[in-house]
Amino acid sequence: MRHFLTLPFACYLVTHFLSLTFASSLHVSQLFFSNHDAQISDKTPLHPSFDSFVDRLMQDWHIPGLAIAVVHENKTWSKGYGYATLPDVPFTPHTLYQVASTTKSFTASLAALLVQNQDEFSHVEWGTPLHSLVGNDFVLKDDYLTTHVSLLDALSHRTGVPRHDFVWYDQGLDVKTQTYLMRYLETSASFRTVFQYCNLFFTAVSHVIESVTGKPQADLLREWIFEPLGMNESYYSREDAAKCQASNSRCVMADSYAWDKESSSYRRWALNQSNPANGAGGVISNVVDYSKWVHALMYEAGPVSKEGHAKLKYPSSMQSVDKAPYSGPFWYGLGLDAGVYRNERVFGHTGGISGYASSFKFLPDSKFGFVMIQNSMSTAFEAMGWRLIDEFLGGPENEFYDMNKTQTELTKKREEELKALPSKLYPNVPSEPVQPQLPLQNYTGIYTNPAYGNFSIGLEAPSDLLGKPRDRKVDSQDLLLYAKSKGGNVLFTFRHVSAEHWLLEWRSVIYDSKMADDYMKAKFEVGADGIVHRLGVVMEAAVPGDKAWAWFDRIEGC
Repeated sequence: MRHFLTLPFACYLVTHFLSLTFASSLHVSQLFFSNHDAQISDKTPLHPSFDSFVDRLMQDWHIPGLAIAVVHENKTWSKGYGYATLPDVPFTPHTLYQVASTTKSFTASLAALLVQNQDEFSHVEWGTPLHSLVGNDFVLKDDYLTTHVSLLDALSHRTGVPRHDFVWYDQGLDVKTQTYLMRYLETSASFRTVFQYCNLFFTAVSHVIESVTGKPQADLLREWIFEPLGMNESYYSREDAAKCQASNSRCVMADSYAWDKESSSYRRWALNQSNPANGAGGVISNVVDYSKWVHALMYEAGPVSKEGHAKLKYPSSMQSVDKAPYSGPFWYGLGLDAGVYRNERVFGHTGGISGYASSFKFLPDSKFGFVMIQNSMSTAFEAMGWRLIDEFLGGPENEFYDMNKTQTELTKKREEELKALPSKLYPNVPSEPVQPQLPLQNYTGIYTNPAYGNFSIGLEAPSDLLGKPRDRKVDSQDLLLYAKSKGGNVLFTFRHVSAEHWLLEWRSVIYDSKMADDYMKAKFEVGADGIVHRLGVVMEAAVPGDKAWAWFDRIEGC
Protein backbone atom coordinates (compact mmCIF):
# COMPACT_ATOMS: atom_id res chain seq x y z
CA MET A 1 0.00 0.00 0.00
CA ARG A 2 2.47 2.47 -1.04
CA HIS A 3 4.34 3.80 -4.07
CA PHE A 4 0.87 3.98 -5.42
CA LEU A 5 1.42 4.24 -9.15
CA THR A 6 1.72 0.47 -9.04
CA LEU A 7 -0.72 -2.03 -7.50
CA PRO A 8 0.59 -2.06 -4.18
CA PHE A 9 -0.48 -0.30 -2.34
CA ALA A 10 -2.13 0.71 -4.36
CA CYS A 11 -4.19 -0.42 -4.65
CA TYR A 12 -7.10 1.29 -4.71
CA LEU A 13 -10.49 1.03 -6.32
CA VAL A 14 -14.31 1.08 -6.19
CA THR A 15 -17.15 -0.48 -8.03
CA HIS A 16 -19.45 2.51 -8.15
CA PHE A 17 -18.43 5.88 -9.56
CA LEU A 18 -20.00 9.20 -10.42
CA SER A 19 -19.05 11.53 -13.25
CA LEU A 20 -18.75 15.15 -12.20
CA THR A 21 -17.50 18.13 -14.12
CA PHE A 22 -14.42 19.96 -12.95
CA ALA A 23 -15.06 23.08 -10.91
CA SER A 24 -13.47 26.17 -12.43
CA SER A 25 -11.91 27.24 -9.14
CA LEU A 26 -10.62 25.02 -6.35
CA HIS A 27 -9.36 27.75 -4.05
CA VAL A 28 -11.72 27.09 -1.16
CA SER A 29 -9.36 26.94 1.80
CA GLN A 30 -9.57 27.12 5.56
CA LEU A 31 -6.63 27.87 7.84
CA PHE A 32 -6.40 26.59 11.40
CA PHE A 33 -3.80 27.19 14.12
CA SER A 34 -3.05 25.02 17.13
CA ASN A 35 -0.19 24.86 19.60
CA HIS A 36 1.37 22.63 22.20
CA ASP A 37 2.33 25.60 24.38
CA ALA A 38 1.16 29.21 24.69
CA GLN A 39 2.98 30.59 21.64
CA ILE A 40 1.42 30.94 18.20
CA SER A 41 3.32 32.59 15.39
CA ASP A 42 1.50 34.55 12.69
CA LYS A 43 4.23 33.67 10.19
CA THR A 44 2.50 30.76 8.55
CA PRO A 45 4.24 28.43 6.10
CA LEU A 46 0.86 28.16 4.36
CA HIS A 47 1.09 31.70 2.98
CA PRO A 48 -0.60 33.16 -0.15
CA SER A 49 2.34 32.38 -2.43
CA PHE A 50 2.32 28.76 -1.31
CA ASP A 51 -1.46 28.70 -1.80
CA SER A 52 -0.93 29.75 -5.41
CA PHE A 53 1.62 26.96 -5.86
CA VAL A 54 -0.87 24.44 -4.44
CA ASP A 55 -3.69 25.74 -6.64
CA ARG A 56 -1.56 25.40 -9.77
CA LEU A 57 -0.67 21.79 -8.98
CA MET A 58 -4.28 20.97 -8.14
CA GLN A 59 -5.30 22.29 -11.54
CA ASP A 60 -2.43 20.55 -13.39
CA TRP A 61 -2.93 17.17 -11.70
CA HIS A 62 -6.74 17.37 -11.40
CA ILE A 63 -6.98 17.15 -7.62
CA PRO A 64 -10.42 18.05 -6.21
CA GLY A 65 -9.21 18.62 -2.65
CA LEU A 66 -6.42 18.25 -0.13
CA ALA A 67 -5.35 19.23 3.36
CA ILE A 68 -1.98 20.04 4.88
CA ALA A 69 -0.72 20.37 8.44
CA VAL A 70 2.75 21.78 9.17
CA VAL A 71 4.54 21.37 12.49
CA HIS A 72 7.49 23.47 13.64
CA GLU A 73 8.62 22.95 17.20
CA ASN A 74 5.43 23.36 19.24
CA LYS A 75 3.42 25.27 16.63
CA THR A 76 1.06 23.70 14.13
CA TRP A 77 -0.66 25.21 11.11
CA SER A 78 -3.30 23.36 9.09
CA LYS A 79 -5.30 24.20 6.00
CA GLY A 80 -7.79 22.66 3.61
CA TYR A 81 -7.98 23.31 -0.11
CA GLY A 82 -10.72 22.52 -2.60
CA TYR A 83 -13.40 19.94 -2.02
CA ALA A 84 -13.77 16.74 -0.03
CA THR A 85 -16.88 15.88 -2.03
CA LEU A 86 -17.75 17.49 -5.33
CA PRO A 87 -19.30 19.83 -6.10
CA ASP A 88 -19.34 21.86 -2.88
CA VAL A 89 -18.25 20.11 0.35
CA PRO A 90 -15.02 21.84 1.47
CA PHE A 91 -11.90 19.87 2.32
CA THR A 92 -10.91 20.97 5.83
CA PRO A 93 -8.08 19.95 8.19
CA HIS A 94 -10.64 17.79 10.00
CA THR A 95 -11.72 15.88 6.88
CA LEU A 96 -11.08 12.15 7.32
CA TYR A 97 -9.11 10.02 4.86
CA GLN A 98 -7.39 6.67 4.60
CA VAL A 99 -3.68 7.14 5.38
CA ALA A 100 -2.83 3.92 3.47
CA SER A 101 0.81 2.80 3.85
CA THR A 102 1.71 5.53 6.30
CA THR A 103 -0.08 3.10 8.66
CA LYS A 104 3.18 1.16 8.66
CA SER A 105 4.78 3.60 11.12
CA PHE A 106 1.93 2.83 13.55
CA THR A 107 2.29 -0.94 13.16
CA ALA A 108 6.07 -0.70 13.69
CA SER A 109 5.44 1.44 16.77
CA LEU A 110 3.05 -1.14 18.23
CA ALA A 111 5.84 -3.69 17.79
CA ALA A 112 8.22 -1.30 19.56
CA LEU A 113 5.77 -1.02 22.45
CA LEU A 114 5.66 -4.82 22.72
CA VAL A 115 9.45 -4.99 22.82
CA GLN A 116 9.78 -2.27 25.46
CA ASN A 117 7.11 -3.84 27.69
CA GLN A 118 9.33 -6.67 28.95
CA ASP A 119 7.32 -7.10 32.14
CA GLU A 120 4.39 -8.48 30.13
CA PHE A 121 5.99 -9.58 26.86
CA SER A 122 9.45 -10.76 27.83
CA HIS A 123 9.43 -13.34 25.01
CA VAL A 124 9.23 -10.61 22.33
CA GLU A 125 12.43 -9.00 21.04
CA TRP A 126 13.31 -7.37 17.73
CA GLY A 127 15.20 -10.51 16.76
CA THR A 128 12.40 -12.89 17.73
CA PRO A 129 11.27 -15.02 14.75
CA LEU A 130 7.61 -14.55 13.84
CA HIS A 131 7.17 -18.32 13.59
CA SER A 132 8.14 -18.75 17.25
CA LEU A 133 5.30 -16.40 18.23
CA VAL A 134 2.45 -17.71 16.06
CA GLY A 135 3.65 -21.15 14.97
CA ASN A 136 1.97 -22.65 11.92
CA ASP A 137 0.14 -19.39 11.18
CA PHE A 138 3.40 -18.04 9.76
CA VAL A 139 5.18 -20.41 7.38
CA LEU A 140 7.23 -19.58 4.28
CA LYS A 141 8.25 -21.84 1.39
CA ASP A 142 11.83 -21.86 2.61
CA ASP A 143 12.24 -23.60 5.99
CA TYR A 144 15.19 -21.39 6.95
CA LEU A 145 13.16 -18.26 6.30
CA THR A 146 10.25 -19.67 8.27
CA THR A 147 12.36 -20.09 11.39
CA HIS A 148 14.54 -16.99 11.03
CA VAL A 149 12.44 -14.05 9.73
CA SER A 150 12.19 -11.76 12.76
CA LEU A 151 10.13 -8.71 13.64
CA LEU A 152 13.05 -6.56 12.51
CA ASP A 153 13.33 -8.36 9.15
CA ALA A 154 9.60 -8.16 8.45
CA LEU A 155 9.30 -4.47 9.29
CA SER A 156 12.34 -3.45 7.22
CA HIS A 157 11.49 -5.30 3.98
CA ARG A 158 14.63 -7.45 3.90
CA THR A 159 13.14 -10.95 3.78
CA GLY A 160 13.88 -11.87 0.16
CA VAL A 161 10.13 -12.03 -0.61
CA PRO A 162 8.80 -9.42 -3.10
CA ARG A 163 5.38 -7.75 -3.13
CA HIS A 164 2.96 -10.49 -4.29
CA ASP A 165 0.19 -7.92 -3.88
CA PHE A 166 -2.37 -9.91 -5.85
CA VAL A 167 -2.50 -12.33 -2.90
CA TRP A 168 -4.34 -9.79 -0.76
CA TYR A 169 -5.49 -6.97 -2.99
CA ASP A 170 -9.27 -6.87 -3.53
CA GLN A 171 -9.67 -10.30 -1.96
CA GLY A 172 -11.37 -9.25 1.29
CA LEU A 173 -9.13 -11.51 3.38
CA ASP A 174 -8.55 -11.05 7.09
CA VAL A 175 -5.09 -10.65 8.63
CA LYS A 176 -4.72 -14.27 9.72
CA THR A 177 -5.67 -15.61 6.28
CA GLN A 178 -3.29 -13.26 4.46
CA THR A 179 -0.49 -14.38 6.77
CA TYR A 180 -1.31 -18.07 6.22
CA LEU A 181 -1.17 -17.71 2.42
CA MET A 182 2.43 -16.49 2.54
CA ARG A 183 3.58 -20.14 2.67
CA TYR A 184 2.90 -20.43 -1.07
CA LEU A 185 4.97 -17.44 -2.20
CA GLU A 186 8.31 -17.55 -4.00
CA THR A 187 11.33 -15.49 -3.03
CA SER A 188 13.25 -13.32 -5.48
CA ALA A 189 16.39 -12.54 -3.47
CA SER A 190 18.52 -13.96 -0.69
CA PHE A 191 17.55 -13.32 2.91
CA ARG A 192 18.72 -9.99 4.36
CA THR A 193 20.56 -8.93 1.20
CA VAL A 194 18.29 -6.36 -0.47
CA PHE A 195 15.32 -4.11 0.23
CA GLN A 196 12.10 -5.45 -1.29
CA TYR A 197 8.89 -3.72 -0.34
CA CYS A 198 6.25 -6.23 0.77
CA ASN A 199 2.95 -5.25 2.38
CA LEU A 200 2.28 -8.82 3.47
CA PHE A 201 5.01 -8.82 6.11
CA PHE A 202 3.40 -5.88 7.89
CA THR A 203 0.20 -7.91 7.81
CA ALA A 204 2.09 -10.82 9.35
CA VAL A 205 3.44 -8.54 12.10
CA SER A 206 -0.09 -7.28 12.71
CA HIS A 207 -1.22 -10.88 13.16
CA VAL A 208 1.67 -11.49 15.57
CA ILE A 209 0.79 -8.38 17.59
CA GLU A 210 -2.86 -9.40 17.84
CA SER A 211 -1.97 -12.99 18.74
CA VAL A 212 0.55 -12.05 21.44
CA THR A 213 -1.68 -9.44 23.08
CA GLY A 214 -5.02 -11.13 22.50
CA LYS A 215 -6.45 -7.83 21.27
CA PRO A 216 -7.41 -6.45 17.84
CA GLN A 217 -4.98 -3.92 16.40
CA ALA A 218 -7.81 -1.36 16.36
CA ASP A 219 -8.05 -1.56 20.17
CA LEU A 220 -4.27 -1.44 20.61
CA LEU A 221 -3.92 1.64 18.42
CA ARG A 222 -6.65 3.42 20.34
CA GLU A 223 -5.35 2.43 23.81
CA TRP A 224 -1.60 2.61 23.20
CA ILE A 225 -1.23 5.46 20.69
CA PHE A 226 -4.35 7.44 19.76
CA GLU A 227 -5.64 8.17 23.27
CA PRO A 228 -2.22 8.98 24.82
CA LEU A 229 -1.51 11.44 21.99
CA GLY A 230 -4.99 12.96 21.97
CA MET A 231 -5.69 11.64 18.46
CA ASN A 232 -9.42 11.62 19.07
CA GLU A 233 -10.43 11.69 15.39
CA SER A 234 -8.36 8.70 14.27
CA TYR A 235 -9.65 5.18 13.64
CA TYR A 236 -8.59 1.77 12.37
CA SER A 237 -11.84 0.51 10.92
CA ARG A 238 -14.53 1.80 8.60
CA GLU A 239 -17.06 0.86 11.26
CA ASP A 240 -15.47 3.16 13.88
CA ALA A 241 -15.20 5.98 11.37
CA ALA A 242 -18.86 5.48 10.42
CA LYS A 243 -19.88 5.81 14.08
CA CYS A 244 -18.05 9.13 14.22
CA GLN A 245 -19.77 10.29 11.05
CA ALA A 246 -23.14 9.43 12.54
CA SER A 247 -22.56 11.42 15.72
CA ASN A 248 -20.26 14.31 14.73
CA SER A 249 -21.02 16.74 11.89
CA ARG A 250 -17.32 17.55 11.61
CA CYS A 251 -16.48 13.89 11.04
CA VAL A 252 -16.66 13.87 7.24
CA MET A 253 -14.89 11.26 5.10
CA ALA A 254 -13.46 12.66 1.89
CA ASP A 255 -14.55 11.08 -1.36
CA SER A 256 -11.77 10.36 -3.82
CA TYR A 257 -11.68 10.80 -7.56
CA ALA A 258 -9.98 9.88 -10.81
CA TRP A 259 -9.82 12.28 -13.75
CA ASP A 260 -11.33 11.00 -16.99
CA LYS A 261 -9.44 12.65 -19.86
CA GLU A 262 -11.97 11.66 -22.49
CA SER A 263 -14.95 13.29 -20.77
CA SER A 264 -12.95 15.97 -18.88
CA SER A 265 -14.77 14.96 -15.71
CA TYR A 266 -14.18 13.22 -12.40
CA ARG A 267 -15.17 9.69 -11.53
CA ARG A 268 -15.74 9.08 -7.85
CA TRP A 269 -14.04 6.28 -6.01
CA ALA A 270 -15.39 5.04 -2.68
CA LEU A 271 -13.91 4.12 0.65
CA ASN A 272 -12.30 0.77 -0.10
CA GLN A 273 -14.83 -1.93 0.67
CA SER A 274 -12.75 -4.99 -0.10
CA ASN A 275 -9.43 -4.59 1.71
CA PRO A 276 -9.77 -4.81 5.50
CA ALA A 277 -7.21 -3.01 7.68
CA ASN A 278 -4.16 -5.25 7.70
CA GLY A 279 -1.18 -3.58 9.40
CA ALA A 280 0.18 -2.38 6.07
CA GLY A 281 -2.71 0.06 5.77
CA GLY A 282 -5.99 0.82 7.46
CA VAL A 283 -5.65 3.90 9.68
CA ILE A 284 -8.26 6.60 9.03
CA SER A 285 -7.36 10.07 10.28
CA ASN A 286 -7.16 13.77 9.41
CA VAL A 287 -4.21 16.16 9.19
CA VAL A 288 -4.96 17.80 12.55
CA ASP A 289 -4.77 14.47 14.36
CA TYR A 290 -1.93 13.17 12.23
CA SER A 291 0.19 16.24 13.01
CA LYS A 292 0.26 14.99 16.61
CA TRP A 293 1.78 11.74 15.36
CA VAL A 294 4.38 13.65 13.35
CA HIS A 295 5.20 15.71 16.46
CA ALA A 296 5.63 12.54 18.56
CA LEU A 297 7.94 10.93 15.97
CA MET A 298 9.92 14.13 15.55
CA TYR A 299 10.48 14.64 19.28
CA GLU A 300 10.80 10.91 20.04
CA ALA A 301 8.04 11.38 22.56
CA GLY A 302 5.93 8.74 24.29
CA PRO A 303 4.30 6.36 24.32
CA VAL A 304 7.17 4.78 22.35
CA SER A 305 10.47 4.87 24.26
CA LYS A 306 13.59 6.70 23.05
CA GLU A 307 15.13 3.31 22.29
CA GLY A 308 12.07 2.35 20.26
CA HIS A 309 12.18 5.58 18.26
CA ALA A 310 15.87 5.02 17.56
CA LYS A 311 15.05 1.55 16.18
CA LEU A 312 12.33 2.97 13.92
CA LYS A 313 14.86 5.38 12.40
CA TYR A 314 17.89 3.08 12.22
CA PRO A 315 18.89 2.14 8.62
CA SER A 316 17.92 -1.53 8.65
CA SER A 317 17.63 -1.76 4.85
CA MET A 318 19.37 0.27 2.17
CA GLN A 319 16.91 1.21 -0.56
CA SER A 320 19.30 3.06 -2.85
CA VAL A 321 22.78 4.56 -2.80
CA ASP A 322 21.65 7.49 -4.94
CA LYS A 323 18.04 8.66 -5.04
CA ALA A 324 16.96 12.20 -5.89
CA PRO A 325 16.78 14.53 -4.11
CA TYR A 326 18.79 12.90 -1.31
CA SER A 327 22.53 13.45 -1.13
CA GLY A 328 23.64 9.91 -0.41
CA PRO A 329 21.96 6.68 0.64
CA PHE A 330 18.20 6.36 0.90
CA TRP A 331 17.28 3.84 3.59
CA TYR A 332 14.36 2.21 5.34
CA GLY A 333 14.02 1.92 9.08
CA LEU A 334 10.89 0.28 10.50
CA GLY A 335 7.85 1.80 8.80
CA LEU A 336 9.90 4.87 7.84
CA ASP A 337 11.78 5.96 4.71
CA ALA A 338 14.82 8.15 5.32
CA GLY A 339 17.62 10.08 3.65
CA VAL A 340 19.71 13.25 3.90
CA TYR A 341 18.61 16.40 2.05
CA ARG A 342 20.51 19.68 2.26
CA ASN A 343 22.40 18.34 5.28
CA GLU A 344 19.14 17.50 7.07
CA ARG A 345 17.92 14.02 7.96
CA VAL A 346 14.44 13.53 6.49
CA PHE A 347 12.12 10.73 7.65
CA GLY A 348 8.63 9.87 6.49
CA HIS A 349 6.46 7.63 4.34
CA THR A 350 3.99 7.86 1.48
CA GLY A 351 0.78 5.98 0.91
CA GLY A 352 -1.94 5.46 -1.64
CA ILE A 353 -5.14 3.43 -1.80
CA SER A 354 -8.69 3.83 -3.10
CA GLY A 355 -7.82 7.15 -4.72
CA TYR A 356 -6.32 8.64 -1.55
CA ALA A 357 -2.68 9.73 -1.69
CA SER A 358 -0.80 10.82 1.42
CA SER A 359 2.62 11.68 2.78
CA PHE A 360 4.30 12.78 5.97
CA LYS A 361 7.88 13.92 6.47
CA PHE A 362 9.83 15.38 9.34
CA LEU A 363 13.28 16.84 9.91
CA PRO A 364 14.08 15.82 13.51
CA ASP A 365 17.16 18.03 13.85
CA SER A 366 15.20 21.16 12.91
CA LYS A 367 11.91 20.05 14.49
CA PHE A 368 10.00 20.68 11.28
CA GLY A 369 7.49 18.35 9.66
CA PHE A 370 4.22 18.08 7.78
CA VAL A 371 1.45 15.73 6.72
CA MET A 372 -0.75 16.05 3.66
CA ILE A 373 -3.51 14.14 1.94
CA GLN A 374 -5.20 14.56 -1.43
CA ASN A 375 -8.26 12.82 -2.82
CA SER A 376 -6.85 11.71 -6.17
CA MET A 377 -3.93 9.52 -7.19
CA SER A 378 -0.78 11.42 -8.15
CA THR A 379 2.39 12.55 -6.42
CA ALA A 380 1.54 16.25 -6.56
CA PHE A 381 1.54 16.22 -2.76
CA GLU A 382 5.23 15.30 -2.84
CA ALA A 383 5.99 18.40 -4.89
CA MET A 384 4.11 20.46 -2.30
CA GLY A 385 5.98 18.75 0.53
CA TRP A 386 9.43 19.42 -0.90
CA ARG A 387 8.39 23.01 -1.50
CA LEU A 388 7.54 23.33 2.20
CA ILE A 389 10.92 21.87 3.15
CA ASP A 390 12.84 24.14 0.76
CA GLU A 391 11.02 27.26 1.94
CA PHE A 392 11.72 26.30 5.53
CA LEU A 393 15.41 25.70 4.87
CA GLY A 394 15.68 28.87 2.79
CA GLY A 395 17.94 29.77 -0.10
CA PRO A 396 17.32 30.86 -3.71
CA GLU A 397 14.07 29.59 -5.17
CA ASN A 398 15.82 28.50 -8.37
CA GLU A 399 17.74 25.95 -6.28
CA PHE A 400 14.60 24.35 -4.82
CA TYR A 401 13.94 20.73 -5.76
CA ASP A 402 11.31 20.62 -8.53
CA MET A 403 9.51 17.40 -7.69
CA ASN A 404 6.67 18.37 -10.02
CA LYS A 405 9.00 18.38 -13.02
CA THR A 406 10.58 15.11 -11.89
CA GLN A 407 7.22 13.44 -11.50
CA THR A 408 6.04 14.63 -14.91
CA GLU A 409 9.12 13.05 -16.45
CA LEU A 410 8.66 9.83 -14.47
CA THR A 411 5.00 9.59 -15.48
CA LYS A 412 5.89 10.00 -19.15
CA LYS A 413 8.66 7.41 -18.79
CA ARG A 414 6.27 4.93 -17.14
CA GLU A 415 3.74 5.39 -19.94
CA GLU A 416 6.43 4.71 -22.52
CA GLU A 417 7.56 1.61 -20.62
CA LEU A 418 3.99 0.31 -20.46
CA LYS A 419 3.50 0.80 -24.18
CA ALA A 420 6.67 -1.18 -24.86
CA LEU A 421 6.03 -3.92 -22.28
CA PRO A 422 3.86 -6.27 -24.40
CA SER A 423 6.58 -6.45 -27.06
CA LYS A 424 9.20 -6.90 -24.37
CA LEU A 425 7.29 -9.79 -22.82
CA TYR A 426 6.78 -11.42 -26.22
CA PRO A 427 9.62 -10.29 -28.51
CA ASN A 428 9.46 -13.16 -31.04
CA VAL A 429 5.83 -13.43 -32.06
CA PRO A 430 5.46 -14.59 -35.71
CA SER A 431 3.94 -12.16 -38.18
CA GLU A 432 1.01 -14.56 -38.46
CA PRO A 433 0.40 -15.82 -34.90
CA VAL A 434 -0.33 -19.49 -34.37
CA GLN A 435 -3.98 -19.96 -33.48
CA PRO A 436 -4.85 -21.61 -30.13
CA GLN A 437 -5.49 -25.36 -30.26
CA LEU A 438 -9.08 -25.10 -29.09
CA PRO A 439 -12.14 -22.92 -29.68
CA LEU A 440 -12.22 -19.91 -27.35
CA GLN A 441 -15.14 -21.33 -25.37
CA ASN A 442 -12.96 -24.26 -24.30
CA TYR A 443 -10.68 -21.94 -22.29
CA THR A 444 -13.46 -20.55 -20.10
CA GLY A 445 -14.05 -21.83 -16.59
CA ILE A 446 -12.78 -21.44 -13.04
CA TYR A 447 -9.06 -21.79 -12.32
CA THR A 448 -7.68 -21.80 -8.78
CA ASN A 449 -4.32 -21.23 -7.07
CA PRO A 450 -3.78 -21.71 -3.32
CA ALA A 451 -2.20 -18.27 -2.90
CA TYR A 452 -3.93 -16.09 -5.47
CA GLY A 453 -7.42 -17.55 -5.38
CA ASN A 454 -9.62 -17.96 -8.46
CA PHE A 455 -9.82 -16.71 -12.00
CA SER A 456 -13.36 -17.14 -13.31
CA ILE A 457 -12.75 -16.71 -17.03
CA GLY A 458 -15.50 -15.89 -19.51
CA LEU A 459 -15.99 -14.68 -23.07
CA GLU A 460 -17.60 -11.36 -22.16
CA ALA A 461 -16.28 -8.45 -20.14
CA PRO A 462 -18.24 -8.34 -16.86
CA SER A 463 -21.18 -6.01 -17.45
CA ASP A 464 -20.83 -4.47 -14.00
CA LEU A 465 -17.29 -3.33 -14.81
CA LEU A 466 -16.36 -1.80 -18.14
CA GLY A 467 -19.13 -3.40 -20.12
CA LYS A 468 -16.83 -3.65 -23.12
CA PRO A 469 -13.08 -3.56 -23.66
CA ARG A 470 -11.91 0.03 -24.04
CA ASP A 471 -8.19 -0.52 -23.82
CA ARG A 472 -7.81 -0.30 -27.61
CA LYS A 473 -9.82 -0.71 -30.75
CA VAL A 474 -10.80 -4.36 -30.86
CA ASP A 475 -10.13 -5.99 -34.21
CA SER A 476 -12.47 -8.72 -35.33
CA GLN A 477 -9.49 -11.08 -35.22
CA ASP A 478 -8.71 -10.38 -31.55
CA LEU A 479 -9.23 -13.31 -29.24
CA LEU A 480 -10.16 -12.07 -25.78
CA LEU A 481 -11.08 -13.65 -22.46
CA TYR A 482 -12.07 -11.84 -19.26
CA ALA A 483 -12.03 -12.21 -15.49
CA LYS A 484 -12.38 -9.90 -12.53
CA SER A 485 -11.00 -9.78 -9.02
CA LYS A 486 -13.02 -11.11 -6.10
CA GLY A 487 -13.96 -7.62 -4.97
CA GLY A 488 -14.84 -6.56 -8.49
CA ASN A 489 -12.37 -3.68 -8.62
CA VAL A 490 -9.88 -5.11 -11.13
CA LEU A 491 -10.59 -6.23 -14.68
CA PHE A 492 -8.30 -8.88 -16.20
CA THR A 493 -8.24 -9.15 -19.99
CA PHE A 494 -6.52 -12.15 -21.61
CA ARG A 495 -5.42 -11.19 -25.11
CA HIS A 496 -4.21 -13.99 -27.38
CA VAL A 497 -0.61 -13.69 -28.57
CA SER A 498 0.29 -16.98 -30.29
CA ALA A 499 -0.44 -20.69 -29.75
CA GLU A 500 -1.23 -21.12 -26.04
CA HIS A 501 0.48 -17.88 -25.00
CA TRP A 502 -1.56 -14.88 -23.89
CA LEU A 503 -0.99 -11.35 -22.65
CA LEU A 504 -2.81 -10.70 -19.39
CA GLU A 505 -3.74 -7.03 -18.98
CA TRP A 506 -5.01 -5.78 -15.64
CA ARG A 507 -6.60 -2.43 -15.02
CA SER A 508 -8.22 -0.62 -12.16
CA VAL A 509 -11.90 -0.36 -13.07
CA ILE A 510 -12.18 3.24 -11.99
CA TYR A 511 -9.65 4.37 -14.55
CA ASP A 512 -11.56 2.83 -17.48
CA SER A 513 -8.45 3.73 -19.44
CA LYS A 514 -7.07 2.94 -22.85
CA MET A 515 -3.82 1.75 -21.29
CA ALA A 516 -3.66 -1.11 -18.83
CA ASP A 517 -2.08 -0.60 -15.41
CA ASP A 518 0.30 -3.46 -16.14
CA TYR A 519 0.84 -6.53 -18.30
CA MET A 520 1.75 -10.11 -17.41
CA LYS A 521 2.57 -13.27 -19.33
CA ALA A 522 0.02 -16.07 -19.28
CA LYS A 523 -0.30 -19.49 -20.90
CA PHE A 524 -2.81 -22.32 -20.93
CA GLU A 525 -1.77 -25.96 -20.70
CA VAL A 526 -3.71 -28.41 -22.86
CA GLY A 527 -3.47 -32.08 -21.98
CA ALA A 528 -3.19 -35.09 -24.29
CA ASP A 529 -6.96 -35.43 -23.92
CA GLY A 530 -7.44 -32.10 -25.69
CA ILE A 531 -8.75 -30.40 -22.56
CA VAL A 532 -7.32 -27.31 -20.86
CA HIS A 533 -6.05 -28.44 -17.45
CA ARG A 534 -4.41 -25.36 -16.00
CA LEU A 535 -3.42 -21.73 -16.49
CA GLY A 536 0.00 -20.26 -15.75
CA VAL A 537 0.45 -16.54 -14.99
CA VAL A 538 3.54 -14.56 -13.98
CA MET A 539 1.79 -12.91 -11.03
CA GLU A 540 4.96 -11.42 -9.51
CA ALA A 541 7.46 -10.16 -12.09
CA ALA A 542 10.27 -9.90 -9.52
CA VAL A 543 10.48 -13.68 -9.17
CA PRO A 544 13.05 -15.05 -11.67
CA GLY A 545 12.87 -18.01 -14.04
CA ASP A 546 10.31 -20.78 -14.02
CA LYS A 547 9.42 -20.07 -10.37
CA ALA A 548 7.69 -16.90 -11.58
CA TRP A 549 4.84 -18.96 -13.01
CA ALA A 550 1.87 -19.30 -10.67
CA TRP A 551 -0.25 -22.24 -11.78
CA PHE A 552 -4.05 -22.19 -11.55
CA ASP A 553 -5.70 -25.61 -11.78
CA ARG A 554 -8.94 -25.76 -13.68
CA ILE A 555 -11.73 -26.86 -11.37
CA GLU A 556 -14.78 -26.05 -13.46
CA GLY A 557 -15.48 -25.56 -17.17
CA CYS A 558 -15.81 -27.27 -20.53
